[in-house]
Amino acid sequence: MAEPDQKVQINLNDAPASPVTLSEVVELFVLGGNKTQLQRETMSQKIIGSRVSWSFKVYEVAKDGEQYRVMSEMLGSSQPNAFGKLTVIAFLNARNSNDEQILLKLDTGKQVKVRGVVDSINLRSVVVLSPAELVD
Repeated sequence: MAEPDQKVQINLNDAPASPVTLSEVVELFVLGGNKTQLQRETMSQKIIGSRVSWSFKVYEVAKDGEQYRVMSEMLGSSQPNAFGKLTVIAFLNARNSNDEQILLKLDTGKQVKVRGVVDSINLRSVVVLSPAELVD
């Protein structure tokens, strides 16, 4: 029996696809932006548990056991009063040796495309994708 605190791991292919873009999420959640709490709550309900495909520039890659953590550069808004930034953290498992080689060679600032399930949006500044995978 699972502990009450533990989340059930969602299968990437079983999650419903969402057309929401990364820039839409940034504009909604960035601090100082002009969107309302109701709009953010509605978006959260819409995308948490959904599968998205997003491209972003890499800030950091780390490995913990068999899982890789790929973090995006800080993403800003085009809104004039926005002062906050948002980042994406994707938890990936390499599907094969090709994925592993790509992850090992990722440099800061390099563009990467991932497909993952939106697990959470934390403090209006971090979007967690888990599980996630590289997109060719």
